[in-house]
Amino acid sequence: MLVTASRIENAVRGEDRAVVRHDGDRLLIVVADGAGGTSSGGIAAQAVSDAIQGAPRDGTRWDATLPEVDQLLVRSNRGGLSTGVVVEVAGPVLRGASVGDSGAWLIARDQLVDLTWNQPRKPLLGSGIARPMSFGPTPFQGRLLVASDGLFKYLRRSEIVRRATLGPLDHSVSLLVDAVRLRSGAFQNDVAIVLAEDAPE
Repeated sequence: MLVTASRIENAVRGEDRAVVRHDGDRLLIVVADGAGGTSSGGIAAQAVSDAIQGAPRDGTRWDATLPEVDQLLVRSNRGGLSTGVVVEVAGPVLRGASVGDSGAWLIARDQLVDLTWNQPRKPLLGSGIARPMSFGPTPFQGRLLVASDGLFKYLRRSEIVRRATLGPLDHSVSLLVDAVRLRSGAFQNDVAIVLAEDAPE
């Protein structure tokens, strides 16, 4: 049984998006982070999330779908750019694709597999020349973390792993969010976090 927990915290503009969609024994996770520091970044991130959710599910090659999303954003003529990470879990394996500095990690027994280690940071979706990289199929073991750079940029890798594996998923998400929260209670950057695991029934 696939279980998830997610959270979005906005710094100022609210440019991060996180989607968790269950479809039978399949799970779709999308994290998008709009770029540019303008309202168009949030619009682009939302467009990425919407387009990926609308993509066909069976036999989808996500490294082919994300370039289509890239062109869709260009045709919308709104000028926004966004990162994009999509992870599909089906049965015992996961696969997906990404571009930008959002990421997806698989954490099992304190071992970390950075699924998005070789993704290009630029050009982003909406540029018309984005080149997303695929990953998988990879056995789904442990916990899956998908998040924006609002997490990865401000917290050490070892601390992310520690907090992502402490207690139930909701608790772990809260620990991660609290770790990047300023003393004032505000955030330096928008942060979107999704944790998932295959829990015993």
